[in-house]
Amino acid sequence: MSLLDALPDDQRKRAHPAAQPQWFPPMLATLTDRRFSDPDWIFERKFDGERCLAFRRVGETRLLSRNRLRVDDHYPEVAEALTNQDATGFIVDGEVVAFEGGRTSFARLQRRMHVGDPDAARRTGVAVYCYLFDLL
Repeated sequence: MSLLDALPDDQRKRAHPAAQPQWFPPMLATLTDRRFSDPDWIFERKFDGERCLAFRRVGETRLLSRNRLRVDDHYPEVAEALTNQDATGFIVDGEVVAFEGGRTSFARLQRRMHVGDPDAARRTGVAVYCYLFDLL
């Protein structure tokens, strides 16, 4: 199933498939001195985790940090969950996090971040979650 198949007819006629890029730079936060508030906007809370872009193609899911480092082996359950999706090709941008109680904890996530063996990563006992916020 292609993501294009889910579009309304008029939009699908204008869209066309293209080769998936090897990399797509994530949108990063912009530092500003000005405060912004608007009742028509919804603001997401800051997750204290690791930025993660997932590139899914038929037969392969690659997880990359914002520095373009492969992190599939650090978070094999995330790669597996994305591989099991019905869509055969997509790029998503999100944040991998671990929780300490009800809050995200970067210190807890660090116990997984540098474990390069998928089996060892799972054995750490640190559950990870991937919050997706951009579907590219």
